Formats: sequence, C-alpha cells, structure tokens
Amino acid sequence: METFLRKMEEVLCDQYSVDEIRVMYRMLDRHINAKGRSFSPTAQTLGWPQALQRLQAGEPIQYILGSCEFYGRDFLVRAPVLIPRPETEELAEWIIKQETFRRGRLLDAGTGSGCLAVTLAERLRQMRVEAWDILPEALALARENADKMGVKVDFHEVDMLHVPASRLKKKYDLIVSNPPYVCRSEAAQMARHVLDYESHLALFVPDDDALVFYRALADLGRRVLTPGGAVYVEINAALGPETRDLFVASGYDPVELRRDISGRDRMIRAVRPAARPTEEDNYAQALGRAAALCSRAEHCRSEILAKLAPFGLSPEQTDRLLAHLQAEGYLDEARYARAYALDQLRFARWGRLKIRQALRLKKVADPVIREALASLPEDEYRKTLQTLLDSKRRSLRASSPAEMSAKLLRFAYSRGFEPEIARQCLPSLDDSWI
Repeated sequence: METFLRKMEEVLCDQYSVDEIRVMYRMLDRHINAKGRSFSPTAQTLGWPQALQRLQAGEPIQYILGSCEFYGRDFLVRAPVLIPRPETEELAEWIIKQETFRRGRLLDAGTGSGCLAVTLAERLRQMRVEAWDILPEALALARENADKMGVKVDFHEVDMLHVPASRLKKKYDLIVSNPPYVCRSEAAQMARHVLDYESHLALFVPDDDALVFYRALADLGRRVLTPGGAVYVEINAALGPETRDLFVASGYDPVELRRDISGRDRMIRAVRPAARPTEEDNYAQALGRAAALCSRAEHCRSEILAKLAPFGLSPEQTDRLLAHLQAEGYLDEARYARAYALDQLRFARWGRLKIRQALRLKKVADPVIREALASLPEDEYRKTLQTLLDSKRRSLRASSPAEMSAKLLRFAYSRGFEPEIARQCLPSLDDSWI
C-alpha cells in the first residue's frame, strides 16, 4: 500500500498538495478495505487503480467514494449535488447548541444532500423538519440519507427564489440554509474538481446581486417565521457585514454575525422580533395583572404602581387603571390599611407608632392611617403588649424595679407602642423581677 501512496503522490502532485494526497489515500484505504461493511454502495466495488484514474481526471474524492463525513456521520454524496463542507458543520453545531430546547417546525431551504436537515432532525428530536430544494436529484439523495439515518424529514421541490403561495401557509420556528453565495468572479480561484463536478446552481450567484438568496430568505422569514423565530445561514466570508445589514434592514433583531474556526465571517443568526403590543394591549395586560394581584391579597396604590412599573404606563393610563380598580372594588386604601394594621399587630406584634410609620412609607394618606389605627381592637391591642412585656421581662436583668420598668418601656417603644399605654400594661414587679 505504501507503493500505491507513492504512485498517488507522483500522479496527483500537480493537482493536490502532499497533505491532501495523504488524506485522500487514508480515505480510500478506509473505504476500499471496508468493502461489504461500507456505508456507500460505490465503495463496495471500488478498486485502487480505478480510484486513482478518477482522481487524476479531477473527480472529487467524495464522489469517488460515494460518501462524505458530516457531523460524525457518513452521508451519501454524488454529482452534481454539493459536497458537505466543514463550515456547514460549524453552522449545525451552533444551531444545535442554541436551539436545544426549541420546539416546533424547522425548515432547511436549499437542502442539497440533506446533511443539515438530517443532522438537525437527528439532534433536535422535538422539531418537525422540512427541507426544500430545486434539484430533483438533490431531493432524491437527501431522502436516501434521511432513510439511512432513520429520521423523519418532509422533502419538497421548491425554488427558494419563487416560493409558491401554497408553501407560505405553514409557520416555522427556525429556518436554516446554506444557499449559493460564491460570486461568478471567484470561479477563477476555485479548484478544478469543484468547477467540473459540483452543481453551479448550488454554488454561484451573479456578481451584481451576490445577496439575492439572503434577500429571499429574509423575506421568507418575515412571511412564515413565528415571532421569536430565527434564521440561521452560512454566508460568503467576504460579505459578512453586508449580509448582516440586509437582515437588520429587513427588521430582524438581534442579528448576530459569527466567525468560523479560521476566523472568517461565516454564519448569521437573525431573530424575528415578537410583535410589540399596542398601547391599548399594554394597558389591558397591566389591568389584568393588577386585578390578579388584588384578587389574591389586599394592596395599596403604591404597591400596585410598583408592580406595574415594567408596563411603562403613561400618567393618564395609570390614573385610568387605578380608577377602574377602585370602581370594581379591587383597590380600597381604607380596607387595605385596616387589614395591614391588624396583620402587623397580630403577626409582627407592632404597635400603632410603627404601623403608622410603615403605612406612611407606603404613601397611604394620614386620615386613612388614623382610621385604620383607630379600628384596632383595644382589648387585643393591650393584651398583645402585655404578652410581649411579660415575655421580655423573663429575659432581662435589672438591679431594681425602676430599672426593670425603664427597660420594658424602652422595649415597648421600640415595638411601636405608645409610652402611656405601655406604662398601663407594665407587669406587676414583685420579687419575681430579680
């Protein structure tokens, strides 16, 4: 076999580098020796002399072998369907990582061999995948690959530049594409095995309209993408900013331009923003939110306004909303203040002074506060204070009854109880205070 490697280097040195020849040698060795175990029927009948003859004629190694590795799997390939490239693997990796939890429909526009559609159908099992191509031979090959991989993909013959109205009825959550993007003027720098064998329809675009397919994809996304859905595309490395600007101008936001492993602009993710609600929609959502809050518990005006701040209501809308809540009985400052005061007495064991201070911080009006404080049951109020003082007395140390009384009064005041009521509720200090 080393002899055949030297033969390959001798015959192919004008077409390929030494490293490329050695890679092709290893690929041939793997497939020819696999024979019956090979994924590709082509490789099962392939011999070394035949392979060398076809390589010398300029035929790509992938077409000779009948398969190409993509994202860890062997895909069937044959002329003139485009051979999967490593850059497209990077696009697939980005989509899989970014959209792991996405559910819904995915469209691969311009599927070719089906490498992208099939890989995504296999890795994003929660997505229903559909794929389009204009070439019948590409669709036939893509179907074979989907069958080989055991995944479900719906294939359709569709021209991406002239999508029939019947194909615009569905909605998709993701659109992915590796469309033609090589300018005709770049053909002079391209390898013979690419130009002679791969589909020019899948490769080239006019120099004077290099972004024709991206414009079509942006328009397609506006028509069929769900709000929040995204377009993922592979792009011409020389036209990164221009392609990004096209999607931005088409209303996508955000639009992310990403480089490949070689540091070249190579991929774009463009998100169709969710429709912004009208002012009236926004008001209706805010009203629903406020009514739900008030249904679960009592709230004052300031609490409701704080909860509704993210809605960005105008002063007029705010006044209208509060008036509606009051008219419907959802919002009642006096009722709230009474409930708040009673809760703080029973659960926090606060006195009137502390409750008053808290309600003022909530911007409740003083007359409403006075009414709420006056509504507290006087017997329960004094009993709460007496229980607090009796419990506190057991944990204090003092050298005299006067000192103990002073400490208890300071404690009562710290809890918000009035000094005069605290004096009346002081426990009897006999020998037990020691």
